[in-house]
Amino acid sequence: MRKKLFLLLANFFIWFGVANANEKIFKKLDTLFKKQEFRAEYVYTVYDNSSMENKSMYGKITVKGNKYHIKMIDQEILNDGTTVWVYLPGSNEVQISNYDLEDELCNPWHMICKYRTAYTLYKSYSKKSDKIEYYVIELIAKEDDNQYPYVTVDLSKSGKDLKKIEIIDKDKILHKFDLISFSSVVNFKDETFVFCPEVYNDIEIIDLR
Repeated sequence: MRKKLFLLLANFFIWFGVANANEKIFKKLDTLFKKQEFRAEYVYTVYDNSSMENKSMYGKITVKGNKYHIKMIDQEILNDGTTVWVYLPGSNEVQISNYDLEDELCNPWHMICKYRTAYTLYKSYSKKSDKIEYYVIELIAKEDDNQYPYVTVDLSKSGKDLKKIEIIDKDKILHKFDLISFSSVVNFKDETFVFCPEVYNDIEIIDLR
């Protein structure tokens, strides 16, 4: 009886220590994502094992809650929480559609901000890169139908520098974001997420609403 009690007590303290460690890691992420308002510059690479093709592209993203503004070389996407604009500079056209929350669940940046509600901490460990100590944080989705079941984040121990985000989707395709810069010390106006067609000469407007 006494042995069982000691084992139970020991297991409790092990669990309590892990829970506290997990909370410490999540609080580090909170400093970056809890407000869900940030700006990032990155190189996005897709590794598809089935086709053995890797595709990389440079981009910038600005996020405020469910609003975002993404800039890439061949397109620009803006979402003000109600309307989505996709601007294609090559053809000087903009496609307008209604914001769909279901589509956002397939957006990896959207899922990163849901680390507390949609994921549990699988494990974390330390590593050093460019003389900076990082936490490597591995998250697993709570729900089986999550489009992105595995997420790994490289976060500096200071909690101020985000180095890399890796996401594996349900098709086992790896999405990697190598962060060039990241800042959550921002305050964006709502106009940042609205497309103004009148700024562009002879733009073709395709309204899909």
